[in-house]
Amino acid sequence: MKSRLQTLSIGEVARESGLTVEALRYYERIGLVPRAARTAGGLRRFSIDVLDRIRFIQQVQMLGLTLRQIRVLTGPGPDGSTSCRQVHALLTQHLKDIDRRVANLKQLRRTLATHLQTCERALRRTPNPKCPALNALGETR
Repeated sequence: MKSRLQTLSIGEVARESGLTVEALRYYERIGLVPRAARTAGGLRRFSIDVLDRIRFIQQVQMLGLTLRQIRVLTGPGPDGSTSCRQVHALLTQHLKDIDRRVANLKQLRRTLATHLQTCERALRRTPNPKCPALNALGETR
């Protein structure tokens, strides 16, 4: 078990988290993870707590949130923390975006199913028809 006082090199954080060194540098640059302390030689030394932050980021990314949205969740508000109101607004908007994408996918599915039915009707009439779905899709041959 690692002590909370222990620090990790950027390579160790990369290995432990599954991120690349370049991704860690980027996360640090945009403020997703706290700036690492530097050795006299300029090497980064991260607090072991950075691994908890990275796990949080990875879990939230799996929910489809962008790095910009995650910055809102991890960035401090006026009192040093993200407000529940900010989180609520972000999650509400994200759900609306998901609902819009689901509606678009359902419409796409209906359209493709209609084209498929058109192909199936044509195939029942003749073994190698000129495909009517291509005309419906706007493709000319």
